[in-house]
Amino acid sequence: MSSFYVLDSDSVLIRPTTVADIPEIVKLQEESFADLAKIGNIWHPDELKSHLDIFPGGQLVAELDKKIVGSATSLIVQLNPIYADHTWEGITGNGMLTTHFPAGDTLYGADQHILELDIGE
Repeated sequence: MSSFYVLDSDSVLIRPTTVADIPEIVKLQEESFADLAKIGNIWHPDELKSHLDIFPGGQLVAELDKKIVGSATSLIVQLNPIYADHTWEGITGNGMLTTHFPAGDTLYGADQHILELDIGE
């Protein structure tokens, strides 16, 4: 039987990402995706800065006890027709979000991750 934990709404803060968050997000990526980090397949600071420059409103972090424990990256794209076939690389501009189209019709979740938390029983 698995356990399910609910944190009250005052415990976790979801807020816009800032440039100052970039080192902590990179560290979170390294912890969350250790195998991918070994081969360099995680967000790099220049990519995260590009995300903030291109679409700051689509970049969020989750904080627990003033520590970043999650982040989400999104952009707006035009999917025509709806659910058109695409690749992650193509739709995200190889992760730089250069394909962001403010007048598009779809909010695309490019990445989201959380740190595994040991919060007890």
